[in-house]
Amino acid sequence: MEHQGMAMEGRPPGRSPSVLLVDDDAACLDEMSLLARRCGLEVFSAEEGATALKLLCQHRPMLAVIDIRLPAIDGGRLAVLASGLQPLLLVVLVSGDRELLSQVPTSEPCIVARLTKPLDIARLEVIFRAAGGTVDAAGLAAP
Repeated sequence: MEHQGMAMEGRPPGRSPSVLLVDDDAACLDEMSLLARRCGLEVFSAEEGATALKLLCQHRPMLAVIDIRLPAIDGGRLAVLASGLQPLLLVVLVSGDRELLSQVPTSEPCIVARLTKPLDIARLEVIFRAAGGTVDAAGLAAP
């Protein structure tokens, strides 16, 4: 299938910016989904890696927020696979385990931020607004 008419970000022209949310914690997934929609993003969500990869290929979001601890495949590995499928994808990793989060190699260029749970909603909102183009992308940089 050709991708003629695709915007440079990898989505069809005129389509809302989108985010892929991946977390096996339904309450966290719901909270992130609500916030992303309020920030003007189209939301695709998955509770595990295989579904996330399918959604990534179908919808080509520009941002993915991925929990580290997922069934079957860890979030760090999922981030690497996802960026291999979509090289311009930006990834935010989240986890309730700060030590586990710090073990993901910093050499992965797709990983633009790491957030610990409970999530800093204000920081996540800045990230979502940056993805939606309503704030400067400097909001994606780690503090």
